[in-house]
Amino acid sequence: MRRLHSLLIVSLVGGCSFPTQEFRVGGGADVPAVDVPAVDVPTVDNAPVDMTAVDAPVDSAPDATPADMPAVDVTADVTPDVAPDVTADAGPPDAGPCTETFQIRCAAPGGTTACINPLNDVRNCGVCGRACATGQNCQLGGCQFAPTIRYGRTNLTVALVPFVDACATATSRLTFPGPDDASTLVPLPFAFQLFSAQIPVGTMINVSTNGFISLEGAAASDYAGDIPSMMAPNAVIAPYWTDLLVRDPGAVCAATVGTTPGARKFVVQWNNVVWYTTAATAPMMSFEVILNEGTNVIDFAYQTVVPRPADLARTLTIGIENAAGLDAFPICNGAYTPCGIMSGSRVRLTPMP
Repeated sequence: MRRLHSLLIVSLVGGCSFPTQEFRVGGGADVPAVDVPAVDVPTVDNAPVDMTAVDAPVDSAPDATPADMPAVDVTADVTPDVAPDVTADAGPPDAGPCTETFQIRCAAPGGTTACINPLNDVRNCGVCGRACATGQNCQLGGCQFAPTIRYGRTNLTVALVPFVDACATATSRLTFPGPDDASTLVPLPFAFQLFSAQIPVGTMINVSTNGFISLEGAAASDYAGDIPSMMAPNAVIAPYWTDLLVRDPGAVCAATVGTTPGARKFVVQWNNVVWYTTAATAPMMSFEVILNEGTNVIDFAYQTVVPRPADLARTLTIGIENAAGLDAFPICNGAYTPCGIMSGSRVRLTPMP
């Protein structure tokens, strides 16, 4: 299973045990004696039985049938009048509900069905039964002849990519249902291209408290994941994807910087967040992702990052993934180290045809 959903982690236990109760009599107190009256028990005569007293001989012939005993049809009740339908209440083993909200159930080879992601399934692109032509990919529920887009990485200075305070205004602070493993949807302020997928302006994109956004429009808040993977979330942009906690005074904010069309920046900032840990005074971290309009350049800016706490066995993923979950540019992929990312780091990912 690729993503571990914030919603539940279920532990299967193979057996059950129950506490043993110890019952004790007395506990140090004296137990009074009880007089039991004597009871006369009759004597049973166990004299042997004289078997010679039986007059009638015993016929042990196996095929002998008494004349006064009618024959019994031993097969009369073996077969019921109506055979029970053992499959009446049992559907096919693959007919249960899908485990993920974004999945739908479609026909599969062999006369069965399977849960699929309609956003990237080439045989069921957008809806069940819509197959993409040879050479096409299913991206965000549409079949596309997608050219290969690659990215180049550049490590820049703080002066070239200044840290943008997206939390400067109260209205930019996003609201989540909780501080841990939560997500919300916000509209994309301008069109943006991620790999070969054209994301239209106004598309609702997912922002997770766990240090990533995804542009496929489905809510997701997984605390770990590898890229690429066809399992949701897809179209991932992850500046610091791991198990984080947004507790006061922490916040996640989103803001559009600039007003000139073609030169605006969309910034999502994780401000004063901490690794998910039992420590009450865990060090805070602040980092952000910047989407640049027109150039489709992606910047990761790290103001403050701290090492993973010893009591948290969580991996870290940094990078981007395409909408089909088939291609990615990982910087740090399911690692237990920050892969060279530190406070003050600036990473630019530039698309190259």
